[in-house]
Amino acid sequence: MIRYFFTIKTHTITMCKNNLLCSLLIAGAMAMTFSSCKKEDTPPTPAVDPEISTTPYAVKATGYITPKKQLVDKDGNLYVTGSFSGIAVFGTTTLTAQGQSDDIFLAKYNAKGELQWVKQEGGADTDVARSLALDASGNVFVIGEFSYTALIGGTSLTSKGYKDIFLAKYTSEGTVQWVKQAGSTNLDYGYDVAIDGTDNIYITGNFYAETIIGNTTLTAVGNGRNTYIAKYTSSGEVQWVKSGGGYGRYITLDGAGTPYIAGEFYDDISFGDKKLTVQGNSDIFIVHYSATGEVLDIRTIGSANAEFSIRDLKFDASGNLYTTGLFTGTGTVGTTTLTSKGQTDVFTLKYNNTGAVQWVKVAASNNDDYVNALGIDGSGNVYITGYFYNPFTLESTTLTPAGGSDLFVAKYNNAGELQWAQKAGGESTDMGTTLTLDRSNNLYVAGLFYKSIQLHETTLTAEKEGLFLWKVKH
Repeated sequence: MIRYFFTIKTHTITMCKNNLLCSLLIAGAMAMTFSSCKKEDTPPTPAVDPEISTTPYAVKATGYITPKKQLVDKDGNLYVTGSFSGIAVFGTTTLTAQGQSDDIFLAKYNAKGELQWVKQEGGADTDVARSLALDASGNVFVIGEFSYTALIGGTSLTSKGYKDIFLAKYTSEGTVQWVKQAGSTNLDYGYDVAIDGTDNIYITGNFYAETIIGNTTLTAVGNGRNTYIAKYTSSGEVQWVKSGGGYGRYITLDGAGTPYIAGEFYDDISFGDKKLTVQGNSDIFIVHYSATGEVLDIRTIGSANAEFSIRDLKFDASGNLYTTGLFTGTGTVGTTTLTSKGQTDVFTLKYNNTGAVQWVKVAASNNDDYVNALGIDGSGNVYITGYFYNPFTLESTTLTPAGGSDLFVAKYNNAGELQWAQKAGGESTDMGTTLTLDRSNNLYVAGLFYKSIQLHETTLTAEKEGLFLWKVKH
């Protein structure tokens, strides 16, 4: 299996041969420090003009902050969550992590990009928020994991093992309504959360050992991670829990409100009575459950000479399912054969509403490339964001980084035709980690930067690391 190592030297970030498993959004537990990077002497090539009409706002928070998920409510307020270490400054509010590891943050900005509030949660060890969801009343649900002891909204939690799962409900004003805990004597991870039309809550993640969620005990199979899916009421009561193999990461709901979970698997696994045979070193599973927890359908992506890893999935209004992720090697998806150009490349895929692959698109360079999030607008256009280190080609468009890495944003129409691709960055390391859209199809991109970043007509600066939030009209 290929592994990722980050070697940090003065003025250089060296990316070595990698494992797809280690590239998830600059994992919260990673204590990576950015240093300035020299750009390659590669002549720039033209990019498709995204015709960004204006940037309503581009705001920053300073410190080593990793935004993991953001969403916009019906009034245009932006909620963003993730983790930070050391000291983080949001507007006039300074947060100080309680130990040498990460703490959790949840922040709210209004439609003008003005900070309304920011909350800090956690304890002395590593605590990470990985995702959030909003219900119809504007309540905010945050999922992640905590280590040993943590304080979330005044509730003291103690893990059964090293890491336990937490699920917290906040009001739109940032007041915690309740906190739920699940876990085992080993490692347990809370990865994603989704809310249906009647405010039921679905969560997914993974576990290593016998794990208790509500009153249900899940038994781990094998020596690796196992996947769980759980359904809660809006008051935090567990309705049902199911488990399967693999490494559960993401969850989304179709138009009927039934959940799909996705992740990777590395050995033969099963969900219910359905068995999956692994094809390569790392394959993708997408499992469809009913609202009562029955397995309805399973799709897989995998080939003998390839590794695949999923990074997001979402439905459009017509019931088509879109996924994006990473691959290395040569593999077939539907009837399309993909061959990585460098090490890790990006794919984006559309299934129609019967589950047939409609198209697959690749974005690649001769180095490692990463995608971290996907969004769908009201017309079925698809947006992805991530980052790249070397000249990066999407269809006939090539983006050239200004520094160590630049972030990219790309738009495809629902037929898979590239509409535009845009990069942003400075002379060092810049990464797009999360993306969302509002009801007016404004695009919101968040991520990390080092010292300075140019976002359309706005330049953000920091003494060292910073978080950026970029709202784009296009």
